[in-house]
Amino acid sequence: MVEQAREIVEIREKFRLKLLALEEAKSRLAVETELADKAYKDAERDKCCELTDQIEKTSKTLVLSIKRASKHYDQLLELERALRTASENATDWPRPDPTRSQIGEKPYTLLIGSLASHYALPKLPPEAWPKPDKAAEYADASLIYQDLFHLRDVWRNPELNKLEGGDGWREASTEEMDNVA
Repeated sequence: MVEQAREIVEIREKFRLKLLALEEAKSRLAVETELADKAYKDAERDKCCELTDQIEKTSKTLVLSIKRASKHYDQLLELERALRTASENATDWPRPDPTRSQIGEKPYTLLIGSLASHYALPKLPPEAWPKPDKAAEYADASLIYQDLFHLRDVWRNPELNKLEGGDGWREASTEEMDNVA
């Protein structure tokens, strides 16, 4: 009987050790899972930063391409003016009728049609063209994407977050508040 009691005590001790080992294994698994999850999320954040870099580069290219295209638009306007002037005295050429079309109307229609056909723009047309100062602001990728650029920069340089106060929030400027409405 003493022998059986000893065996039972040994079995209980082995069982207790196995339970401790199981708890330790679960604990290590939880830590490793957490580390793997963090590594995955950090890799995804790095990917977001790379995509933000591409957005920055591509948006600059888009603005530059549109700026170059504006030269062609201006050239069309000048050609229309020259044609209107030359057609006033040209043989067998209809005289310009300012009541039928204004200079710039056809290039404008061409520009809008080209934008709509070559760009995947939203189905809603713009309500009005922005004033020149706002247009310049809207054409500045660093302003349009400033939230993404800030997130990327803080991720790559955590010291920036400490300089701002640590929580990523800052007080809005008066100009920013005026632009909200």
